Amino acid sequence: MSDLVQKKFFSNRIFLILLLGLFITITIDLSFVRIYDLINKDFITIENKELIFSVNTAICLLLQVCIMQYMNKILTQPRFSNISYKKY
Repeated sequence: MSDLVQKKFFSNRIFLILLLGLFITITIDLSFVRIYDLINKDFITIENKELIFSVNTAICLLLQVCIMQYMNKILTQPRFSNISYKKY
């Protein structure tokens, strides 16, 4: 990898980790839905199902908020600080 590509990759590492965590939680949620049709309905109690759903939803929402805050921080940074221009 070139130095520029490697620098960009490591500067956005936090964003990539947050996105990866979000994809994992969504995949876990979807796999529970798909597997639920295949197994016995009484395999997991209602309380445990609610707990799993609550934890997964809370993690998913937390990661989404973190991603939005991170994106807001990136988008509010000055982009052209090294460019000089004249005011007319």
